[in-house]
Amino acid sequence: MMESKFAWDLKNLPFIYKELDTPENENFIPNYLPLELIVDEKTGVLTQKKNELVEKTLEKAYKCGSVVAGVMDEESENTTYTSDFIDFLIESLGGKKIEGLKILEIGSGTGFLLSEVQKLGAEVLGVEPGNHCLNAKKKYNVKIINDFFPTEDLGFDYDIIIMSIVFEHFQNPSLFLKSLGKYLKKDGLLIISVPDTEPFIKSGDISILFHEHYSFFTKDTLDNTLKLGGFNPILGRIGKYGGLLLRASLQTEKTLLTRQEIQIGYDLAINYKRKSQVYNKKLKEFLLNVKKERKSLGIYVPSRFLNILYTCNIEGLDLRFFDDNPSIEGKYYPGFNIPIETKQDLIKKPTDIILIFSNSFGEKIKNNILSELEGKQIITWQELFEEK
Repeated sequence: MMESKFAWDLKNLPFIYKELDTPENENFIPNYLPLELIVDEKTGVLTQKKNELVEKTLEKAYKCGSVVAGVMDEESENTTYTSDFIDFLIESLGGKKIEGLKILEIGSGTGFLLSEVQKLGAEVLGVEPGNHCLNAKKKYNVKIINDFFPTEDLGFDYDIIIMSIVFEHFQNPSLFLKSLGKYLKKDGLLIISVPDTEPFIKSGDISILFHEHYSFFTKDTLDNTLKLGGFNPILGRIGKYGGLLLRASLQTEKTLLTRQEIQIGYDLAINYKRKSQVYNKKLKEFLLNVKKERKSLGIYVPSRFLNILYTCNIEGLDLRFFDDNPSIEGKYYPGFNIPIETKQDLIKKPTDIILIFSNSFGEKIKNNILSELEGKQIITWQELFEEK
């Protein structure tokens, strides 16, 4: 018999929408917000429960220009995401030329991805609520409407709608998909990428729980959502970079899902809650041991470790934050009075232990710093969460 209810109230977690000049969120945005997880009964997707305070705060953060996932432009490492997305876009066309196709991007950010698509000969338009799109026309020569989707002046009959790391932000994704039909040609394509949360869910890792993300997709629950929303996935793969799920879909009739298809999501959610208790305990013991031995600890990719630090609530840790993004050097995260340092800062003054909290890039970062930090203990996400 299928589970009919699942609820997991995590109480408050840090609300991160950008790196800060001080350890406090700006624009009267709170440092912490409630987060409760449920399972969507129609698709099996692990989702954030509706909360009015979270909704209002997110709307304010988006208008301020939320960049929690990083700004995508030619100066960031996120260009590899862009290249992989465009490769998949071309694969999805199955030999059809992109020149002259009419393409709409929802959640265009800075306009960088849209500009790369335009270079291939497509006619493009974007829509983006954040103010970081305001320079897109001057910088990338693309038009982006600074508003939430849907908005006026979008037009109709698009050959392709694209969304890169955006779909997980919508509160009711199946309903949102149904609203896209009026903008697409009958044979038009929907091409999306979303974070693949399955490895984290299976391990019990709560680092994926950002308030900006309403849906935490796995390959099965993403396909369930597309089908319920009236789209048939025709091509899909794991991203070559950064742990993403890529899907190309055509419009179809709404598909009724079987109990077995939905049950997959329930089983994962129940296991996630159970495993999180085991691994949170393991991580707390790890941090307490670091404190007991009076060792210093450096966290690489600290934004992914904040939920752990907050829930463990251990005072007196000798802790430092490190990141390879030079634009956030000296910045802070809400509620943590620890400035973000660079790789060079770590090499000049290393900590006793370095914890690299990234599933996608852990080994790459470790190999990059290993020769410079001989004799230091370096632990990756995979090593921390591997089954014994």
